[in-house]
Amino acid sequence: MIKFLLLLSCFQVFASNFRDHETIPEVSQREYIYTSINKHQYVQTYGAYTCLAVVFYSQVSQVGVLAHIDSATRLEKALEEILPLFGESEISIRIYGGQAPYNLEKSFVSSLEKYHLIPDLIIRNLSSKDSKNIVLDLETGDVVEYDEMVASTNYQMRAAKVDRLKFSKKLFRHEDSSIAGDLIEIDESINHRDFFPLGFLP
Repeated sequence: MIKFLLLLSCFQVFASNFRDHETIPEVSQREYIYTSINKHQYVQTYGAYTCLAVVFYSQVSQVGVLAHIDSATRLEKALEEILPLFGESEISIRIYGGQAPYNLEKSFVSSLEKYHLIPDLIIRNLSSKDSKNIVLDLETGDVVEYDEMVASTNYQMRAAKVDRLKFSKKLFRHEDSSIAGDLIEIDESINHRDFFPLGFLP
């Protein structure tokens, strides 16, 4: 049985009237962003259905990581990269999403245990129709659910991020991270009509 603490008195998680905005960095599938309040107020990810959205946050330094993990992610390698970013700082770890029987969640929690860490909070998708869209406030550490309304990643960038999933199982670093992001090869020939069929252009 997985044990975890509910620290709702420290961090809030709730559906909100948060307004999506094109300036907020979006974390894609098998990607993470490492940033602080000095660079971003908010970071977000959407569509955590079978995937997990994971928040690592230091309240003292107001530094955080938001990761979007899928079943192909090399979890050990991901943690080897993420955890040293916080040095000796105490961090909270919160998990959102996943689908029954929650095998990805179990694997991730097991990987955390090797570092003597346990999640402070787990909020699962409770039905096969559920998915999580979450935004992390870097100032407070609060996480809220939101409605995805505006894409902050253009269609060519989105295509490149989807394409790279075919060739590697690593957890990629977002281009707006406080340290350099992973290289993204953009295909300039991609037309936005590949993403928005005629009649549905933005």
